[in-house]
Amino acid sequence: MPKKRRTPGDYAAQPAVARILKKLHSKRGATIAELAAGRAPHTIRAIISRLRSRAGVRITYVIEKRGRVYRVQP
Repeated sequence: MPKKRRTPGDYAAQPAVARILKKLHSKRGATIAELAAGRAPHTIRAIISRLRSRAGVRITYVIEKRGRVYRVQP
């Protein structure tokens, strides 16, 4: 039986990834610490990287007082 081909939307539809993506879509954005919520920071950075590469989401960051703030670019 051949493997099912995954589409970029499949990755973003996973519950944990969707929660992070929702926070990144907010006008305020989110830092790694805010996104972590019980996960290791390197896991969040990996999710952001996969969203950029697999799902084609354009994520940018700016450095503010609260740290590096990530947002989805419209």
